[in-house]
Amino acid sequence: MAQNPNYAKAYKKDLKTWGTVSGVMDVSNDFDEAKRKKKKLKAFAQKALEVQKNYKEKAAHLPEISKTQITLTNNGTSVRTINLWGANMGTSISKPLPGDVQDHDVNQEIQTGVHPQNVGFNSFNDLLYVVNQLSDSVTIMDTSGAIAKTVALGSFYPGFVSPVDVAFNPSNGEAWVVCSVENTVKILDATHNIIQTIPVGNRPTSIAFNPENSCFYVSNLLDDTLSKIDSSTYNVVATLNTGEDPRTVSVWNQQGTVWVSNSISDSVSVFDAADNLLSEINATGDYPTEFTATTSSLFLIAKNSNELLELNPQTQNIENTYPLGFQPSGIIYNPVNGFLYVLSSQTGLTYIYSTTGTLSETLSLNNAPNIGIAVLPSGEVFTTNTSGGNLAFIGFSESSSDITINESYPEKRAEFQFKPALVKHAKFVFSDENRASGLKLIHQSPTGKQHVTPISFNNYKSPQNYLDVAEVTAVRGDVIDGKSTWEFKIAPGQTITILVFYKQLQFKYLIPTIKI
Repeated sequence: MAQNPNYAKAYKKDLKTWGTVSGVMDVSNDFDEAKRKKKKLKAFAQKALEVQKNYKEKAAHLPEISKTQITLTNNGTSVRTINLWGANMGTSISKPLPGDVQDHDVNQEIQTGVHPQNVGFNSFNDLLYVVNQLSDSVTIMDTSGAIAKTVALGSFYPGFVSPVDVAFNPSNGEAWVVCSVENTVKILDATHNIIQTIPVGNRPTSIAFNPENSCFYVSNLLDDTLSKIDSSTYNVVATLNTGEDPRTVSVWNQQGTVWVSNSISDSVSVFDAADNLLSEINATGDYPTEFTATTSSLFLIAKNSNELLELNPQTQNIENTYPLGFQPSGIIYNPVNGFLYVLSSQTGLTYIYSTTGTLSETLSLNNAPNIGIAVLPSGEVFTTNTSGGNLAFIGFSESSSDITINESYPEKRAEFQFKPALVKHAKFVFSDENRASGLKLIHQSPTGKQHVTPISFNNYKSPQNYLDVAEVTAVRGDVIDGKSTWEFKIAPGQTITILVFYKQLQFKYLIPTIKI
């Protein structure tokens, strides 16, 4: 009975052991489940403590915040693009501009045949062709210097074919090679097979293609003639009389006029595309030889009188004459930077002139260039060395000489390459108010894909000196390693000092500990 004290005592005991909250009936093993949960929670907490302890142990090896200083100065007159870090990417601090002729460098020299003469670039297949006079061959290579093929022109006795010049048919990539001793023009198709041999005049020396009538013109030195060849039929369709000893032929593409330098009569013969003699330009210096064309003028070098002549293609007049001071042997106009490159077989140097006759730079090669010179659409220049039997690739040095940087930068760059830095923030201090517009954080993935994060300096103006100081906190968390680059602009005459605050990561402390 409920009023029985013994019953009440027994009821409370049974309720404590077997009962549940009033109104709820749960037959599951609540006691065991709760015990398991408590055990798991305790194990999880213990693991968390171990991870935290492990992290603290590893973090103890990381240094405190460090800083490095970079000071850049632009000593030139042009805005420059700066690229910092990026050691794995081969990034230049500041690549030279096309007009930085003072930063020219010989990138490499490739052996060709014996006594190479002219070199030409075939835009149809992007290959270079070097004609080797005394080995009777044509060396064909790509623009990296890898030789694709050497084509023998069929002589048993060296020099009996004597290739000296080459020109190209832009529609099918054919290479037309002037063979001076054999008195022929040999034609190579785009796969480098000889498909035609065309007889021309006595001692041919030069060839040019005229897009106005799709004909090739060949100057015949000892005949005082010009052979006109139809490029589709391979037939000589006309023989034109020139001055004495025609040395070089050139075509003014805008009108299809044909220009011939007569080396003994010291004149230039000008024909139209219909074979009419338009004019005979006299007093062109002593022994006029090579032409090159700009967008508005033809330039001609006179070898023995050391002169550079500017010719007007419209009026067929001599506009200007500039002294050179050496025996010129070759010339090319570089449309990428607007300079004239003049070779000298006498001094073994390449002279770089503006189109107003001002000497801008003198380039010394490892071997003396002679006659052959060509330029790529990229602006890279190639010259042949007849005595050394090679082709020199003239490009630019790695970085612009207008940019100076503190001597400690290369060492720090290499250090970050192997021990990456985790950036806290960076301070940019400009020497004047002409600050750059912004910074780009460039990261390259293992597949070569780039991710760019732009940052505006205007968002990080210093309260005290907002025009010339930028506290860039947006770089926080950026990792400087061999695959990352900071890109920004620097104004002419400006100095930028950069303070980078960072923690340097050490991979050996970040690798998880494996317990066996």
